Amino acid sequence: EPTSLGSSSISPATVGVGGSLARAMRASAKRATGRLWHWAAGRVKDPVFSRDPELHYDTAAFIDAVHASSKILRCVFPIVQQVTKIRHALRGTQMPPGLMGVEFLANWNSSDGFLDGVEFAHEALLSGLLRPPGVALPAALRDLASPEVRAWLDEERKAREPPAASASPSGSADSAADGEHSSDGEKDAARIIEVCARFERLHGPHSLEIIRSMDLSSLGSLRNDEKRLSAFQHDTWQGSVLQLQVVAVSEAKLARADRKDASAMLLRRGGRGNFFFGFYFREGIPSGFCLNSVA
Repeated sequence: EPTSLGSSSISPATVGVGGSLARAMRASAKRATGRLWHWAAGRVKDPVFSRDPELHYDTAAFIDAVHASSKILRCVFPIVQQVTKIRHALRGTQMPPGLMGVEFLANWNSSDGFLDGVEFAHEALLSGLLRPPGVALPAALRDLASPEVRAWLDEERKAREPPAASASPSGSADSAADGEHSSDGEKDAARIIEVCARFERLHGPHSLEIIRSMDLSSLGSLRNDEKRLSAFQHDTWQGSVLQLQVVAVSEAKLARADRKDASAMLLRRGGRGNFFFGFYFREGIPSGFCLNSVA
C-alpha cells in the first residue's frame, strides 16, 4: 500500500544541511575539474588547456550572445510579421508566402547546453574505447560517431594492451595508478569518474562570422551590403555546416571484474574533438550532431 506523504514541514536546520551538502558537492566537482585541467596543462603546451583559456571564454560568450539574440528574435519577429502583413493589406499587395511563419534561430542552445552535449558525446566515446572485449559499441555512440571515428576506435582498441594505460593529450601512454595487469581472457570494467570539456573554435556559416564581427555602427549599413545579405540569404534558405572544435579531459577507473579489492588503474585522457551540425539561420540547429573526428 502506498505511503502517504501528507503535509510536512522542513526545519531551517534541514535546509541548512541540504544547502551545505549541495555546496560541498559543487566544490568537490570544481576541484576535480581543476585537477584534470592542471594535469592536462602539464602535458600539453596549448593555451586552451591552460588555467585561463581565452579561446574557451570567447567562444562561450559568442554562443550565449547568439542564444540571447535568438530569444529576442522569437519574441519580436512574429510582431514584425503581423505589422508587415497589415501594411501589405492596406496597400492591396500580398506578403511573400515564403516569409509567413518564418523563425530565426529557433533551435540554439546556451554555451552550457553545448558543453553538456559535448561531454555526453565524450563520455560515450570513452565507453566505446574502454568497453570489454566482445562488447558492441553503445547505441548512442553508433548514432553520433562518423565512420572515421568508429574506425579510430577500432584501431585504438587493437593497439591497447590490457589493462589500458591512460593516454595523455598527445596520445602517449601515461599510467596514473598502481594495479595488476589482467591476464588474457579477463574482462576489465571501466567506471568513468569525470568528463569536462572546453570550446576551442566555432565556425562554418558565413552569417555567424558576420554577426561575430558586427557592431552597432555597421548594423545600419547591412541592408545596403549585398555580399553580407547574400550570406544571410544562403544560410536562411540553403543552410551550412556548423563546426564546433573542442578539447576534453576525463578520468576513469579500470578495475578487473574478478577482483573486489581497490586495485585499479586510474585512466586519464585528454584530446580534441570536431563536431558537425546542420545549420539554418531560420531553424538554428534543427537536428542532432555528428562527432566527425577525434585526436
